[in-house]
Amino acid sequence: MAERFIRLYELPGGLCAPGAPVLIRAGALLWDRRSRNVLAQLKFYNLGPRTVTALTVTLDFPELPGQSVSRSYSDLLAEPDCEFGQEHALLLPNRSVRSFRASISELRFADGGVWQSKGEVCQTLPESKTLAEALGSEEYAERFRARYGRDCVYAPQRLGAFWQCPCGRLNRREEKSCRRCQRIGQAFLAIDLDALRREYELSDAKGEEKPQTQPERKPQERSDAVWIVPLLLLGLLLMLAIVRYAPAVLDSYVPLPVPTDAGDALPETTPLTYPIPTPPPSSPPATKPPELLQAEEYAKAVALLDEKHYSEARAAFLALGGYEDSATLAQEAVYRKALELLAFVREHDERDIYALLSMEARGINRFSLSSDKALELGSTAIAALRAACGGDKTDVSFTDAPSGTLRPLAACVKDLFLLLDGYGDSAACLTELAELTDYTRDFYMLCEAGDVYGAYDWLLNYKGEFTGKDNWLSLLNTYKPFCGDWVDYRGDFMLLPLTLEHHDVNCYAFNSRVLIQGDTVTLRLLFTEGDAEYFVDLAAGTRTTDFIYNQHGIVYYATLNNVDHFVYMRYIEGYDTLSVEYQRAG
Repeated sequence: MAERFIRLYELPGGLCAPGAPVLIRAGALLWDRRSRNVLAQLKFYNLGPRTVTALTVTLDFPELPGQSVSRSYSDLLAEPDCEFGQEHALLLPNRSVRSFRASISELRFADGGVWQSKGEVCQTLPESKTLAEALGSEEYAERFRARYGRDCVYAPQRLGAFWQCPCGRLNRREEKSCRRCQRIGQAFLAIDLDALRREYELSDAKGEEKPQTQPERKPQERSDAVWIVPLLLLGLLLMLAIVRYAPAVLDSYVPLPVPTDAGDALPETTPLTYPIPTPPPSSPPATKPPELLQAEEYAKAVALLDEKHYSEARAAFLALGGYEDSATLAQEAVYRKALELLAFVREHDERDIYALLSMEARGINRFSLSSDKALELGSTAIAALRAACGGDKTDVSFTDAPSGTLRPLAACVKDLFLLLDGYGDSAACLTELAELTDYTRDFYMLCEAGDVYGAYDWLLNYKGEFTGKDNWLSLLNTYKPFCGDWVDYRGDFMLLPLTLEHHDVNCYAFNSRVLIQGDTVTLRLLFTEGDAEYFVDLAAGTRTTDFIYNQHGIVYYATLNNVDHFVYMRYIEGYDTLSVEYQRAG
């Protein structure tokens, strides 16, 4: 326990709501160093006459106003007059809590009964006093025990809605006798302990203590013993009478309401509050050991990370050095912030957004974008940009000329992932970021698919920087005439299928497109025969307007006779040249 768990807070005393048959005897907050969670541990005491099988407790946290959690204990078998619950720990959802208040909201009993709180506020019970504390010495406590019973340990006293019997048991205010030892409550609560202490002190001052040894009596004194026996018998009869009639006498002078059940709530006329004694001046707090101080700082850093204060959390973990996994969590803080910004880039066009990102504890994340860009994104996207930085300080300005210290947002996010040096899946995130911010990718995909017209229009309307833009536009213009649909004009219409060694098949129409991938340019001719689809790929020749397919010494050649006529020829050395001509459809 001492190695794994660190005690962060203790309840100042027992807690009980008026009418509740169970009280909270003790409670503490624990820091679990292994799981880095904050736990609550509570000890309950069953005051009622019924066995408790389930209990629900509500916890409130001063550091988090309005946030409370409920936790249940089930499968219990807490019999009357026993403690329970201390063997369980409750996991709290927030690691930043450092104190709490507790109240019992529901109880279930073995006989099927249910007790539910009506919203009463739990009150802290005053501390119990031992007889030695109340009477001033253990010697006086022994005299009390000699008079009232050897099992007397505590001073009889009222504790809010309860009274404590000298045997130590707490009893509800409406219970006349102790459920453990059957002592009559009012008889012992009526004892003035201060007066009794003064009586003992006066007795000591007069030297009336019982002597250790008795001197030998003279013969004439022995005759006095004749009166002792009758006096003792008379005293015994008087004590028996007191025991027999004391309850009736006390009831006639102390009219207390008797509920139908010990677990019922007190009637409205019964006071529900009581004065809490002023605690004595506290002594100066003891110096905490370094290990506890580190554990507390570590817990604060984890809470900062959970609350998305990434920069402060990173600085706190770095300050802890090699404590636990602080170095790893310092990287985790950077990683989480980078992931949030990557998520923003996935959803929004980050072009024309400039930034200066900080991972320093007191640093500020600065963003700059033009008014037109702000209108394009909308207020929701700008709020998402702020939210991506979590609890870190963030400033967004709108200006057409960003400061020279600011860089494109994508480059700043890239720097965060590079700072991680391979942590987690940061390498994969860098690849995704590069793909997301490659806004020319659509152009190259059009080129690879052979959509020359679409690629030309895309590049013509692209407003960003594009290396070699004019050269690309010229090249695409060159290949535009080769693309389209063609129909028969004249020649041998079996020639195109013959390229694929399909005999006795005619091709009266086909589609052509130019595929551009890197330095490779390919003319693809696509035709159908029934339900079957076929294509022939010809590579660009030395001239950009020639395409050639070479197979086993047979050369197929494609070119344009003019803008609207497509010529396809076959050369075989020693044989006549075959050709077919198609015209543009439509």
